[in-house]
Amino acid sequence: MHRTLMFVVVGVAFGASACGSDDDAAKPPPGSDPGVIETGVINTADGWVFRTEKFTLAPGEEHFVCYAADAPADLSIQRFAVAGKPMIHHFLMTTADGTREPSGFSECGAAFKFSWRPIFMAGAGKAEVAMPDGAAQQVRAGTQLVLQLHLLNASAETVTEHAEVRMDRSPAADPNPVGQFIFGTFDLALPPKQPSRLQIDCTVNGDVQIFAMFPHMHYLGRKLELELGSNSDSLSPIYTRDPYAFEQQTIDPLELRITPGTAGRLTCSYDNNRDETITYGESTTNEMCFAIGFTVASGPAAGLGGGCFGKSLLLDNR
Repeated sequence: MHRTLMFVVVGVAFGASACGSDDDAAKPPPGSDPGVIETGVINTADGWVFRTEKFTLAPGEEHFVCYAADAPADLSIQRFAVAGKPMIHHFLMTTADGTREPSGFSECGAAFKFSWRPIFMAGAGKAEVAMPDGAAQQVRAGTQLVLQLHLLNASAETVTEHAEVRMDRSPAADPNPVGQFIFGTFDLALPPKQPSRLQIDCTVNGDVQIFAMFPHMHYLGRKLELELGSNSDSLSPIYTRDPYAFEQQTIDPLELRITPGTAGRLTCSYDNNRDETITYGESTTNEMCFAIGFTVASGPAAGLGGGCFGKSLLLDNR
């Protein structure tokens, strides 16, 4: 998969309109409250914190918003971490390598922009990912950081909060770059009022070195399993999240080297208790099936981006 297509996949997997125009630069999202907290990229003893202004959500309110701020210095990041907040369904942290976004908050849709380069993403709950020794995510001074947030207040009370990502400084003098590689599908239809399983078969075309894995489904997800092998008849499980819990989507360390031509199979299990067929989509009322690997270069810029995608096969309910 070409790099630009991979970036689209990352954005859609966590999501078509893009972040607001220049006319929206001074417009916060509905209910936004600037508050009195320090915002933007903030220096700490161990690195930096990227913190948004406060936002307010009424009960049941759902929004996609973007928050943008510039890096005040070169950032060499060894570890990302978020504490997790129940109204943050998921987020995607990127750099704006082309067209800049409005500073601060702006309304944005679920879509990804070609001018963005993903550097970190996570779902609901506490999450962190540390780069291997000698590797780091690097952001140059003056680069715009964009945090695309999917916000949903599922509680019965109005909430006012902010989002923040902690970034620990890397000690490496000349670190290897990192990226993402994704297994998954956009072909998803879960029959009503029954459990079901989706199987996605694909072939890995590149040399990929994974150091962590992030599984992502929505509320109906129950189990996710990734298998690899030399062909479809020799597959064996290499990663499983069972049970899958939407409220706690941790990122798991995983040392995995995948060679070109490797067969992959991703199986996602669900329990659809609704009266309707559930299809793919960015809202929590839709569903997803993705296993997102964090990668480090195994050669000159090799294995940093791409994916293994396929059509889904609806299995029996056993």
